[in-house]
Amino acid sequence: MADDPRPPTSPAGTALLVMLGALALAAFANADLLRRSAESRPLGTSRDVALAVWTPLDAARDGLDPRSWPVSPSPTDRVETAAPATDTTSSPVSPPAAPTTNAVTDPTADAAIDVAPLGLPREPPAAPGQPTTPGQPTTPGQPTTPGPPTTRTTDPPAPAISTTASTAAALSFPLRRPTVELPLRVQVIGDSTLDVVGPPLERALVDTGVTTVDVEIRVSTGLSRPDFYDWPARLAEIDGTFAPEVTVVMLGANDAQPIVVNGRVEAFASEAWVAEYQRRLDGLISQTTAGDRWAILVGLPRMRSEGYDGRIRQIDALHEAAAAASPRAIVVHTDTLTTNADGGYEAFAIDPDGSRHQIRRSDGVHFSVVGGERVAPLVVEAINAVAPLY
Repeated sequence: MADDPRPPTSPAGTALLVMLGALALAAFANADLLRRSAESRPLGTSRDVALAVWTPLDAARDGLDPRSWPVSPSPTDRVETAAPATDTTSSPVSPPAAPTTNAVTDPTADAAIDVAPLGLPREPPAAPGQPTTPGQPTTPGQPTTPGPPTTRTTDPPAPAISTTASTAAALSFPLRRPTVELPLRVQVIGDSTLDVVGPPLERALVDTGVTTVDVEIRVSTGLSRPDFYDWPARLAEIDGTFAPEVTVVMLGANDAQPIVVNGRVEAFASEAWVAEYQRRLDGLISQTTAGDRWAILVGLPRMRSEGYDGRIRQIDALHEAAAAASPRAIVVHTDTLTTNADGGYEAFAIDPDGSRHQIRRSDGVHFSVVGGERVAPLVVEAINAVAPLY
């Protein structure tokens, strides 16, 4: 018998080929997810390369999906053509089955970003009857001397809820009193930091018996990248269907990255970046407070990575300043819960009885389930400050 001319294949070689084939099939099957992940990356070469790889692969996968094929009309159909089935899996972003790290870039890595001091916070309006103290004018090209720090690291901590010119207790319920027959419509939106805050918040509001609540989470979203997910556009759609009277917003953890302004990529914290981000924030608040409605901004917690936390604190200050410029916006501070006595990151909370609870996940970014349950009541109190829930 003649020898087999084919070279022998070792078991290890066969296993490697099988593994590579499985990985290739998995990549092909999940090309849409990989494309969306590439879209969420910060603007730059790595994003362009990833999109160049996954976009055509995703298009090829869609072409093989029977749901995308043309449908021949049945002779009994009254219409001339049948509408193609809608692929509900191709929405821009879907809430994760399990919590995922929210930051677009690795939040635990201190990226080499030259962060200049932001010209913040803007001077809030003076309380009625109080003189206005002008802030230091800004000279183009020169850093602005910021006002009082917004980071809650002092002892005792600042209140968890703040408004423009009054405390929450003095709001006198400017919205109507909701009833079982006419419940208060509350819209809650956010990135994955809302992951464990949204469910207990929804439960607490529903338990009042006088609210209708909708919670919408979109991972890796914010205001820096409307090309990836456009929250103002989505809120316009929600206004046309749900018409919320109070909108709770928990965004910002993904926003410490470059943004595009008039076709130009602007670095985080640059003068153009700050001006554009402020414009977007002001627009979001104006949109959610139009018609005497209210916006509740949930501040960002302290982050374990010092570099990332420094950028997030600047974004949090921007949110604080934007809310201060609106007569119908409230800020709920979460950094008070997550700052230790030395002013640094704290992952645990100690109750008066001495019990210790972990309120942050191991990623140093998100809240734990216990932490989410502690943030939710603060948001409920903020809503109760503008509409009497109980």
